[in-house]
Amino acid sequence: MLQQTRMPLIKRLASQNADAYPAFRLRGFREYPGAFTSDYEQECTRPAAYAEQPLTNPLSDKIWGAFIGTELAGMIGLKPETRQKNKHKAMLFGMFAAPEFAGRGLGLDLVQEMLADARKHAIEVIVLTVTEGNKPATDLYEKCAFSAFGTQSDAICVDGISYSKTHMPCRLQGEVHSALKCAGSA
Repeated sequence: MLQQTRMPLIKRLASQNADAYPAFRLRGFREYPGAFTSDYEQECTRPAAYAEQPLTNPLSDKIWGAFIGTELAGMIGLKPETRQKNKHKAMLFGMFAAPEFAGRGLGLDLVQEMLADARKHAIEVIVLTVTEGNKPATDLYEKCAFSAFGTQSDAICVDGISYSKTHMPCRLQGEVHSALKCAGSA
């Protein structure tokens, strides 16, 4: 008998997710320290309200979760710029899909949802950094019309090991192709 695969449900996280989100976020930092600028040990010392703040304040950063059934399986965040000259931009942050859910398209679904929301709010450019050598993440972002323009050497240092970060913007307004529908998606 074939096992049925559940489709992920993508939704913006809110206060009712305050139990699952902080632990899931810390899991990503712990399991993939070179992929995140935030540090697991430092984040563990922060009060729970720090991680929960974007879930309870609708004017804050936006965070979406990918759910398989009731289990949080992936996350992505969007931080709009607040400075007047940069209000046309926002930063993608905190992208993480649990490895046990690999191959289900969670990353693509999360990026598509974030791009759709950014477009609705007239954001013109999304920027991100990805750790150099993280080919699956880089491939996903390129599929969604992000393109590399430079690499910062020694961007972060984890346990004495330096990691470079590649800068990748995606232009949402006035682009020739649609970043809203990532290449290869339905």
